[in-house]
Parts: sequence; C-alpha cells; structure tokens
Amino acid sequence: MEMVMDRLIRLAVSIGVFLCIGSNVFAVAGPIPPIVESAALKTVSVDDITAACDRQGGVVFFGELHDSTQAHAAELALLESLYRRYGERTVLSMEMFERDTQDTVNDFLSGRTDETAFLAKSRPWPNYESAYRPLIMFAKEKGIPVVAANIPRRMAAAYAHGTALDGLDAADKLYLPRIHREGSAAYREKFTMTMKGMTAGAMVVPEERIEPMFRAQCLKDDAMAESISDYAAAHKDALIFHVQGAFHSEEGLGVPEKLRVLRPQLKTIIVDSIEYKADDGDIVSFAEEHRQDGDYLVFVSRDK
Repeated sequence: MEMVMDRLIRLAVSIGVFLCIGSNVFAVAGPIPPIVESAALKTVSVDDITAACDRQGGVVFFGELHDSTQAHAAELALLESLYRRYGERTVLSMEMFERDTQDTVNDFLSGRTDETAFLAKSRPWPNYESAYRPLIMFAKEKGIPVVAANIPRRMAAAYAHGTALDGLDAADKLYLPRIHREGSAAYREKFTMTMKGMTAGAMVVPEERIEPMFRAQCLKDDAMAESISDYAAAHKDALIFHVQGAFHSEEGLGVPEKLRVLRPQLKTIIVDSIEYKADDGDIVSFAEEHRQDGDYLVFVSRDK
C-alpha cells in the first residue's frame, strides 16, 4: 500500500501543472542524482545514456517531476552530454512551450528578440527561471533547435471543461494535432487511479471531471507526439531530447505510445524520474520494482 501511495503522489506531482499552473512552488537546481539502467540494474552516468543513442535512439524522453531540482539538474546534464556527442544533430523538444509560441522561441534563439520579449510572449511556466531557463540558454548558446511541442494550454483547458474541438476558435484549430486518438486502456486506468488517489486540498478531483481531463491529457500527448514526429520526418538525423512530465511517458504510455503509431520505425529511449527516500533501501534493489517505468531511472530525493 505504501508503494502505491508513493506512486500516486509522484504521478500527481508529475501532472500537477495541468491542475495548478499558477502555483509557484519550485526551487533552484540541485546535484545530479543517481541513475540506474533498468535492463542491467546497474548505476550509470548521463554519458552512458548518450552512448546508448548510437544504437537505440532517435528520441530520448526525459520524464521529470516538475518540482524536483535534481530531475532538472539531470536533464540539463543529459542535454549537455547529448550535444557533446551529437553536436548539431541535437534537438531540444519541450512540453513547457506551446505550438503557437514556436516563432517566439525561434526569434529568441536566433537573437532577433531579447529575453524580455521572449518571456512576455511565450507564457513560461512559474519555475522557468530555475528549471527551464538553463536548458533554453544552453540551446541558444550552442545553436540547438527547440521544438515548442505542446498544445496551447488554453485549448487543453477548454477541452477539459467540455468545449468540443470543432467549437474552438478558428485560429486555435491550427495548433490541434491532425489526429486525436483516445488513450490506451492502460493509460486510462493509470490516469483514473492517479486522479482518484488525490485526496488532499486543491488537488481533489471530482469523479465526473476525470474523463474530460483524461481526454485533454490525450490531446496534449497527441500534440507532443505529432510535434516530435514532424520534426523527425523533416530532419532524418536528428537526435531529439524531449522534456516532459513523467506521467506523459512512464511505462511507455502517453506520448511514446502515440509516437509509435505515427512513426513506428523511430527508436526511443525513456528516462523516468523516480522519487526515492533514504528508507527505501539500496537504490539498485529499489530500481527493480520500477524497471517497467523506463529504460533509465533517475532517483530524485524529495528533500533536495
């Protein structure tokens, strides 16, 4: 039961921005946490993940816990490692920026606008300064393209509250995924279990809200999968590093399963953030319980 509750809390944090985007509860970057390769159950470095892309990867999914300083430190270190090895093939794709801000992102990266204008137009998340600015500034310095992959949050919110997709503003329809599919049964079950497990304060979700919220979650997954797929189709040699909440890729569900439908030949690596406490015991042994969550497991401590 304790493991189930820990899992619910971890997944709830992963999708917390969906529920309370205005909450400012984030901190500054921390040290790189331990990483375990799931198949071999051994500790590895970010460079080991990077090397695995030679034989496995067109896309590396990094499933973060949005409020984990250690997860943000690990994803920056991995982006830096990917760039060292793959140079101009490296691409950064982000849940945290939305499709209608792509031109704004491009203008900032190219130097056509300054950071003040960029932030005024791109709707950065509350923890942008500490969590995502380091990624963006590294991309800007190295000339790494950044894909604003997500659907505009206003559209997902409207859909979650009952607005039909054909009822959206005509201008917004440009940012809809071309194909919107229902999520898999396994994904639906995971989402429903997580939402029903939220029983404290503002995170309580009425049961009648779960299904429309799930549909909106799947719309976001479709948009991100399509953004990645389109970029990969146009840039055959790209090594795409996609950063998103862990719920969007854990166990290969969410965005990865949508991407497999769109581009089944595209190989992927899933890096998943796992909350770990000192009394959970040996990290490698603990990792065995989470092997299905991703190819690599980043063990983050909630107290750091």
